[in-house]
Order: sequence, then C-alpha cells, then structure tokens
Amino acid sequence: MSASAVVGAALFTSSSVEARPHLYTGVFGYSGNLEECIGGAKTLLKTNGFNKSLEVDKKERMAYVTAYHENEYMVVEIGCDQKLGVTYLAVSGLDNDTTYKIYSKLYGSEW
Repeated sequence: MSASAVVGAALFTSSSVEARPHLYTGVFGYSGNLEECIGGAKTLLKTNGFNKSLEVDKKERMAYVTAYHENEYMVVEIGCDQKLGVTYLAVSGLDNDTTYKIYSKLYGSEW
C-alpha cells in the first residue's frame, strides 16, 4: 500500500503547472558608441513601461540594459556590443500575445 501511495504522490507532483515563458530576440548592426546605446536603451525601456529594477551592467566596450515591465510579467534586455558592432534585443514574458506585441514595438524602435 505504501509503494502505491509514493507512486501516486510522484504522479501528482510531476503534473503541476510550470510557467513556460516566451522569448523573442533580434540582433542589429550598430556603429554608435557605447554611451549612446546605453542612453537610448534606457529611454526606450522607460518609455515602454520597463521601469522596475532597471540595471546597466557595463564592461569594456559592452553593456547590458535589463528591466522588468511595470504591469506585465515580462523582462527585457538590450545588449550593446561595441566590440562586435551589434546590439541585441531579448524580450521574455508569460503571455505570448503580449510578449510578441511588446517585442514588435521595441524591435521597430531605435536606440
């Protein structure tokens, strides 16, 4: 009896609901300087509701600007890589439609 109780408990636990975030990314050529990229990224994120925990992780000729959305379960990161001459955008969220909508809006913007 106790072996079946353990198997039953294991089956119950393994069927729990897990969050599966959606992720959209894009990479763009960029020839500007690092500070301009960081400033533009911060402005873009704040303008689009990404005001929570906005952080800049700056390294030699590279920076990552990360923030959480104020009303949605969504996070975004904009990377500025002056070494490679690119920037990238990554948006992740729990609701696919909302995540794609925000990604598309950010993708079409300049920073």
